[in-house]
Amino acid sequence: MSPCICPCPPTEGCCASPRPCGHGLGDARTLDEWAVWTGLSPRSLTRLCQSELGTGFAQWRQQAGLVHALEGLARGESVAAVSDALGYATPSNFIAMFRRAFGESPARYFAKRNGPA
Repeated sequence: MSPCICPCPPTEGCCASPRPCGHGLGDARTLDEWAVWTGLSPRSLTRLCQSELGTGFAQWRQQAGLVHALEGLARGESVAAVSDALGYATPSNFIAMFRRAFGESPARYFAKRNGPA
């Protein structure tokens, strides 16, 4: 997998779980379940993510997913493949999240950036 620009946890304790940039981003475990996996309490995991990443766990995971999505879509992967890899139930759910984050659908986002063919 290609490198990305999302903030990766600097320690094994903090958010070591999904290992951003494409590894396990579709994992639907909750913060509580990740805390058990890392051997921390949910509160400790939350504080550690905030102090080391500057964001909460859920927001970090969503940002990592967005970076992964942008990379995949830029490589020409289908919206369905990207949404499935990120664990969305349907491509429509992924498109709705993408639209909330970027203000437009993936197709329009890339059409504006790629210009006329």
